[in-house]
Amino acid sequence: MSLGFVQGIIGRFSARHETVRVSLHTRTSIQLINLTATGRIDLALVADYGEQPAVRRLAGWALDCVVLLPQEHPLADRAEVRAEDLHGERMISLSSFDGMQPRIDALLAAAGAVPDYRIESQLTGTAAACVAAGLGIAIVDPLTAALFARDGIVARPFRPALALLVTLIVPEEGTPSAPTREMIAAVTAHFGDWLGRGVAARSLP
Repeated sequence: MSLGFVQGIIGRFSARHETVRVSLHTRTSIQLINLTATGRIDLALVADYGEQPAVRRLAGWALDCVVLLPQEHPLADRAEVRAEDLHGERMISLSSFDGMQPRIDALLAAAGAVPDYRIESQLTGTAAACVAAGLGIAIVDPLTAALFARDGIVARPFRPALALLVTLIVPEEGTPSAPTREMIAAVTAHFGDWLGRGVAARSLP
């Protein structure tokens, strides 16, 4: 999300606070949770894979994952791409330390699909960049896909449905400052804008 999505959030916030400095950290979700838990950052958007100790969850969204692939790829002609369609396909995997990849592997295994994994990426954004470079196809969230689905790259719904849960977190201890509270409001408003554009996402209760 740091490759394009959060820039709208920062722009909305900075327009109202010209003297406040914003520091944007791009890390894995595990690293961001640890930084938030120790109070080194004020808030974070992270993938929710379960237990998140020492942080407080403020809001969450479910993002339905898609398959990102070149427009000339045979699977690009389909309305959706199923797990079994990925058997033997050259794919970009996410890091084995990422909670999403085991879920992807389980769905592929259940469908009897064995992809040709040759490249592993820690972040979905770099996985998408690998697709744009012609190195394979990847399963990513729709926000990442929206940044790369252009210039010959297309996104197709992945079936069975696979949702990436994204949560907005703050340190468990203490009360967020006034600027942090305004940034939190900007985050939720920006997600509302994206949901209004028909992105395959929904708010979590």
